[in-house]
Amino acid sequence: MPTGLVNYIMEYGYLSIFLLVFLQEIGIPSFPNELLLLYTGYLAYKGILDLFKVLMMVVAADISGSFILYILFFLLQCVPDETQTQLAGSSLQNDPIAENKNEK
Repeated sequence: MPTGLVNYIMEYGYLSIFLLVFLQEIGIPSFPNELLLLYTGYLAYKGILDLFKVLMMVVAADISGSFILYILFFLLQCVPDETQTQLAGSSLQNDPIAENKNEK
């Protein structure tokens, strides 16, 4: 475990756990959740952190991150086809597979 990350977790406690899990859940590369959970479990075993609060932070961060991604992808799915083509650039405009689907 990197020393800087250990100091960050020890200084900010439950907030750091929430932020690290949340960032990982929304797809921003950060520290792997599995190692973070192992370390926070060890801190809970030693009595430094409360296991129930750690679990609540992890579940809240996971649900929040998943919800934000769900809303984001739901909103992007509702964008009209013309706008999606403009967002994708010329790669979709010259796609022979898409042209075959449109002809049928």
